[in-house]
Formats: sequence, structure tokens, C-alpha cells
Amino acid sequence: MKDNALIENDLVTCLMDKTDRLYNALEALVFLHGCEQEGLESGMPTPEQWEQAVNAAHKALKEARSES
Repeated sequence: MKDNALIENDLVTCLMDKTDRLYNALEALVFLHGCEQEGLESGMPTPEQWEQAVNAAHKALKEARSES
């Protein structure tokens, strides 16, 4: 059986991982939005890029809600 310090460390590690995934997903969405706002000259995101970014955000949010 794990002691409390190991359990706490595991929880912190899990929360940091979830935080990183949420940050990365949000960063991708904000980047694509910025590209879209600049217009065609900046290379507008493709529908596939939007879908990937939204799917990553959805997955990160779902994982963040799940229990560790």
C-alpha cells in the first residue's frame, strides 16, 4: 500500500498533466482563431485543423473532469 506522500505525489502529477493538456488545447484554439482573424494571407486554418483542435480541447476537458 502506498503512503500518503506517494499518493499525494501521484495526484499532483496527474493534475499537472491534465493542466498541461488543457493549456495546450486552449493554446491551439486561440492560435487557430488568431490565424482566422488575420485572414487568408496568414494561411487560414483548415477544417481539419479546427476539428483536431476542438477534439483535443474536448478530450482535455473530459479528462480534467474525470477522477484521478
